Amino acid sequence: MLLPPVLDALEKDDLKKLQRTRKNSNLGELLHRAAAVGAEACLEALLAEPGGEAAALAPSAVTLTIALHGAKTAPVARRLLALGSLPDARTVKQETPLHFAASLGRAEVIPVLLEAGATLEAQDQDGRTPLMAAVNHAHRKCVQALLAAGANPNHVDAGGVSVLAKAGLGSATAARRECVQLLLEAGADPSLGRASGDQLKLVRELAAAVGTARKKKPSKR
Repeated sequence: MLLPPVLDALEKDDLKKLQRTRKNSNLGELLHRAAAVGAEACLEALLAEPGGEAAALAPSAVTLTIALHGAKTAPVARRLLALGSLPDARTVKQETPLHFAASLGRAEVIPVLLEAGATLEAQDQDGRTPLMAAVNHAHRKCVQALLAAGANPNHVDAGGVSVLAKAGLGSATAARRECVQLLLEAGADPSLGRASGDQLKLVRELAAAVGTARKKKPSKR
Protein backbone atom coordinates (compact mmCIF):
# COMPACT_ATOMS: atom_id res chain seq x y z
CA MET A 1 0.00 0.00 0.00
CA LEU A 2 1.30 3.44 -0.91
CA LEU A 3 1.88 5.85 1.96
CA PRO A 4 0.03 9.22 2.12
CA PRO A 5 3.11 11.34 1.19
CA VAL A 6 3.62 9.18 -1.90
CA LEU A 7 -0.04 9.47 -2.87
CA ASP A 8 0.13 13.23 -2.41
CA ALA A 9 3.21 13.45 -4.64
CA LEU A 10 1.43 11.54 -7.37
CA GLU A 11 -1.77 13.59 -7.03
CA LYS A 12 0.31 16.74 -7.57
CA ASP A 13 2.52 15.08 -10.22
CA ASP A 14 5.49 16.22 -8.11
CA LEU A 15 8.43 14.10 -9.27
CA LYS A 16 10.89 15.51 -6.74
CA LYS A 17 8.58 14.79 -3.82
CA LEU A 18 7.90 11.32 -5.19
CA GLN A 19 11.60 10.51 -5.27
CA ARG A 20 11.97 11.72 -1.67
CA THR A 21 9.02 9.79 -0.28
CA ARG A 22 8.70 6.58 -2.27
CA LYS A 23 11.40 4.55 -0.45
CA ASN A 24 10.44 0.89 -0.89
CA SER A 25 7.13 1.50 -2.68
CA ASN A 26 6.18 -1.15 -5.22
CA LEU A 27 6.92 0.05 -8.75
CA GLY A 28 3.79 -1.53 -10.17
CA GLU A 29 1.57 0.21 -7.63
CA LEU A 30 3.30 3.52 -8.30
CA LEU A 31 2.67 3.16 -12.03
CA HIS A 32 -0.96 2.22 -11.58
CA ARG A 33 -1.59 5.15 -9.27
CA ALA A 34 0.25 7.59 -11.55
CA ALA A 35 -1.98 6.50 -14.43
CA ALA A 36 -5.12 6.77 -12.31
CA VAL A 37 -4.45 10.36 -11.25
CA GLY A 38 -3.00 11.53 -14.56
CA ALA A 39 0.48 12.17 -13.17
CA GLU A 40 2.14 12.29 -16.57
CA ALA A 41 5.61 13.46 -15.47
CA CYS A 42 5.81 10.86 -12.71
CA LEU A 43 4.52 8.16 -15.05
CA GLU A 44 7.20 8.87 -17.63
CA ALA A 45 9.93 8.85 -14.98
CA LEU A 46 8.70 5.55 -13.55
CA LEU A 47 8.46 3.96 -16.98
CA ALA A 48 12.08 4.95 -17.65
CA GLU A 49 13.29 2.96 -14.63
CA PRO A 50 14.60 -0.61 -15.08
CA GLY A 51 11.55 -2.84 -15.34
CA GLY A 52 9.20 0.13 -15.51
CA GLU A 53 7.49 -0.77 -18.76
CA ALA A 54 7.00 -4.39 -17.71
CA ALA A 55 5.54 -3.32 -14.36
CA ALA A 56 3.10 -0.97 -16.10
CA LEU A 57 1.55 -3.86 -17.97
CA ALA A 58 1.51 -6.36 -15.12
CA PRO A 59 -1.55 -6.90 -12.90
CA SER A 60 -1.55 -4.76 -9.78
CA ALA A 61 -1.51 -6.68 -6.51
CA VAL A 62 -4.19 -4.28 -5.24
CA THR A 63 -6.59 -3.79 -8.14
CA LEU A 64 -6.02 -7.02 -10.09
CA THR A 65 -6.18 -5.07 -13.32
CA ILE A 66 -3.84 -3.13 -15.57
CA ALA A 67 -2.94 0.53 -15.53
CA LEU A 68 -5.05 1.35 -18.57
CA HIS A 69 -8.25 0.74 -16.61
CA GLY A 70 -7.39 3.68 -14.39
CA ALA A 71 -5.97 6.04 -17.01
CA LYS A 72 -7.23 9.52 -16.19
CA THR A 73 -6.12 11.50 -19.23
CA ALA A 74 -5.84 10.93 -22.97
CA PRO A 75 -2.01 11.26 -22.98
CA VAL A 76 -1.70 8.63 -20.23
CA ALA A 77 -4.02 6.26 -22.10
CA ARG A 78 -2.10 6.75 -25.35
CA ARG A 79 1.21 6.10 -23.57
CA LEU A 80 -0.01 2.86 -22.05
CA LEU A 81 -1.56 1.71 -25.32
CA ALA A 82 1.71 2.43 -27.09
CA LEU A 83 3.46 0.17 -24.59
CA GLY A 84 1.13 -2.65 -25.48
CA SER A 85 -1.77 -2.35 -23.04
CA LEU A 86 -4.83 -4.07 -24.45
CA PRO A 87 -7.82 -1.76 -25.09
CA ASP A 88 -10.24 -4.60 -24.24
CA ALA A 89 -8.43 -6.07 -21.21
CA ARG A 90 -10.94 -7.47 -18.71
CA THR A 91 -11.13 -7.37 -14.93
CA VAL A 92 -12.49 -10.30 -12.94
CA LYS A 93 -15.93 -8.69 -13.34
CA GLN A 94 -15.40 -8.53 -17.11
CA GLU A 95 -15.13 -4.74 -17.14
CA THR A 96 -13.02 -3.15 -19.86
CA PRO A 97 -11.04 0.10 -19.82
CA LEU A 98 -14.01 1.66 -21.65
CA HIS A 99 -16.32 0.70 -18.76
CA PHE A 100 -13.92 2.39 -16.34
CA ALA A 101 -13.53 5.55 -18.41
CA ALA A 102 -17.32 5.83 -18.71
CA SER A 103 -18.04 5.24 -15.03
CA LEU A 104 -15.28 7.60 -13.87
CA GLY A 105 -16.33 10.42 -16.18
CA ARG A 106 -13.14 10.40 -18.25
CA ALA A 107 -14.65 11.49 -21.54
CA GLU A 108 -11.33 12.40 -23.15
CA VAL A 109 -10.10 8.82 -22.74
CA ILE A 110 -13.08 7.28 -24.56
CA PRO A 111 -12.11 8.23 -28.16
CA VAL A 112 -8.52 7.17 -27.48
CA LEU A 113 -9.68 3.70 -26.45
CA LEU A 114 -12.10 3.42 -29.37
CA GLU A 115 -9.40 4.44 -31.85
CA ALA A 116 -7.22 1.69 -30.39
CA GLY A 117 -9.92 -0.89 -31.06
CA ALA A 118 -11.89 -1.01 -27.81
CA THR A 119 -15.26 -2.75 -28.17
CA LEU A 120 -18.01 -0.14 -27.95
CA GLU A 121 -20.68 -2.62 -26.84
CA ALA A 122 -18.49 -4.71 -24.50
CA GLN A 123 -20.55 -6.26 -21.69
CA ASP A 124 -19.44 -6.90 -18.12
CA GLN A 125 -20.53 -9.94 -16.11
CA ASP A 126 -23.98 -8.38 -15.63
CA GLY A 127 -24.44 -7.55 -19.30
CA ARG A 128 -23.84 -3.83 -18.79
CA THR A 129 -22.21 -1.78 -21.53
CA PRO A 130 -19.95 1.27 -21.17
CA LEU A 131 -22.95 3.47 -22.04
CA MET A 132 -24.84 2.00 -19.08
CA ALA A 133 -21.84 2.76 -16.86
CA ALA A 134 -21.83 6.36 -18.05
CA VAL A 135 -25.55 6.96 -17.51
CA ASN A 136 -25.48 5.19 -14.14
CA HIS A 137 -23.10 7.88 -12.89
CA ALA A 138 -24.74 10.66 -14.93
CA HIS A 139 -21.58 11.55 -16.85
CA ARG A 140 -23.12 13.60 -19.66
CA LYS A 141 -19.93 14.09 -21.69
CA CYS A 142 -19.22 10.37 -21.63
CA VAL A 143 -22.78 9.63 -22.73
CA GLN A 144 -22.36 12.09 -25.60
CA ALA A 145 -19.03 10.56 -26.66
CA LEU A 146 -20.38 7.01 -26.61
CA LEU A 147 -23.59 7.86 -28.45
CA ALA A 148 -21.61 9.80 -31.05
CA ALA A 149 -19.51 6.66 -31.59
CA GLY A 150 -22.68 4.64 -32.20
CA ALA A 151 -23.43 3.10 -28.79
CA ASN A 152 -26.80 1.35 -28.59
CA PRO A 153 -29.26 3.45 -26.50
CA ASN A 154 -31.67 0.49 -26.35
CA HIS A 155 -29.40 -2.12 -24.79
CA VAL A 156 -30.93 -4.22 -21.99
CA ASP A 157 -28.64 -5.87 -19.43
CA ALA A 158 -28.80 -9.41 -18.03
CA GLY A 159 -31.23 -8.28 -15.33
CA GLY A 160 -33.68 -6.85 -17.85
CA VAL A 161 -32.80 -3.20 -17.13
CA SER A 162 -32.48 -0.88 -20.14
CA VAL A 163 -29.98 1.92 -20.60
CA LEU A 164 -32.82 4.41 -20.25
CA ALA A 165 -34.08 2.87 -17.00
CA LYS A 166 -30.52 2.91 -15.63
CA ALA A 167 -30.30 6.60 -16.47
CA GLY A 168 -33.52 7.22 -14.53
CA LEU A 169 -32.09 5.86 -11.28
CA GLY A 170 -31.42 8.26 -8.40
CA SER A 171 -32.47 11.83 -7.85
CA ALA A 172 -33.45 13.93 -10.85
CA THR A 173 -30.32 16.07 -10.96
CA ALA A 174 -29.61 18.32 -13.92
CA ALA A 175 -26.89 15.93 -15.13
CA ARG A 176 -29.18 12.91 -14.92
CA ARG A 177 -31.96 14.72 -16.76
CA GLU A 178 -29.49 15.65 -19.51
CA CYS A 179 -28.39 12.02 -19.83
CA VAL A 180 -31.99 10.83 -20.15
CA GLN A 181 -32.69 13.48 -22.74
CA LEU A 182 -29.58 12.54 -24.75
CA LEU A 183 -30.71 8.93 -24.80
CA LEU A 184 -34.24 9.84 -25.87
CA GLU A 185 -32.94 12.05 -28.64
CA ALA A 186 -30.74 9.14 -29.77
CA GLY A 187 -33.83 6.95 -30.10
CA ALA A 188 -34.02 5.19 -26.73
CA ASP A 189 -37.33 3.38 -26.27
CA PRO A 190 -39.00 3.94 -22.83
CA SER A 191 -40.98 0.71 -23.20
CA LEU A 192 -37.94 -1.58 -23.24
CA GLY A 193 -36.85 -3.66 -20.24
CA ARG A 194 -38.19 -3.55 -16.73
CA ALA A 195 -38.06 -0.48 -14.50
CA SER A 196 -39.53 0.81 -11.26
CA GLY A 197 -42.04 3.62 -11.09
CA ASP A 198 -39.38 6.01 -9.82
CA GLN A 199 -37.15 5.25 -12.78
CA LEU A 200 -39.97 5.73 -15.26
CA LYS A 201 -41.20 8.99 -13.75
CA LEU A 202 -38.23 11.01 -14.98
CA VAL A 203 -38.05 9.10 -18.25
CA ARG A 204 -41.73 9.65 -19.08
CA GLU A 205 -41.56 13.31 -18.19
CA LEU A 206 -38.61 13.93 -20.48
CA ALA A 207 -39.94 11.62 -23.19
CA ALA A 208 -43.07 13.77 -23.36
CA ALA A 209 -40.94 16.91 -23.60
CA VAL A 210 -38.76 15.46 -26.35
CA GLY A 211 -41.85 14.31 -28.28
CA THR A 212 -43.41 17.76 -28.03
CA ALA A 213 -40.21 19.41 -29.25
CA ARG A 214 -40.08 17.10 -32.27
CA LYS A 215 -43.66 17.93 -33.22
CA LYS A 216 -42.89 21.66 -33.08
CA LYS A 217 -39.98 21.36 -35.52
CA PRO A 218 -40.94 22.51 -39.02
CA SER A 219 -40.88 19.70 -41.57
CA LYS A 220 -38.23 19.82 -44.27
CA ARG A 221 -39.44 20.01 -47.82
